[in-house]
Amino acid sequence: MDFKQNEIVDELHSQRENIQKFIEPFLSRWTRYSLPFCMVVFYSKDMSEEHCKQHIRQTDSYIKLEKNLACIALEGLDTNTAISLLEQLFYAKENQYKNSNKEFYASLVCSSQDKEELINKSFMILEYAFEYKRKNEILDFGIIGNKII
Repeated sequence: MDFKQNEIVDELHSQRENIQKFIEPFLSRWTRYSLPFCMVVFYSKDMSEEHCKQHIRQTDSYIKLEKNLACIALEGLDTNTAISLLEQLFYAKENQYKNSNKEFYASLVCSSQDKEELINKSFMILEYAFEYKRKNEILDFGIIGNKII
């Protein structure tokens, strides 16, 4: 992927407020009703909004943050179930272009009452993915937590 990592990280951090507003309803339901949710922030030049909306459930939400940066909130799921759903989303796209150079970078975080912690972990994971070139993988904090703290 021909991208400038620092520019993408800057774009990501400039979207903090938009992400906070986007996940606020999910955080409220988590706090009030203990309804779990997961959030994936991802970078891809090839993932269209239409494709994303076709491969997520009606109860999930999608927001385009920047040209190649987006966020999806998945309600009522634990980490393993969220990864399964996201694999369908990302790998459906990958299989559509089997012999191409399509790439994505994705971070997954799940239910937390502290939105700052949730967003910070998401950003740390995505930055880790860029730095260590962990493309076409859905990374969560449990996988890399010990390496980035």
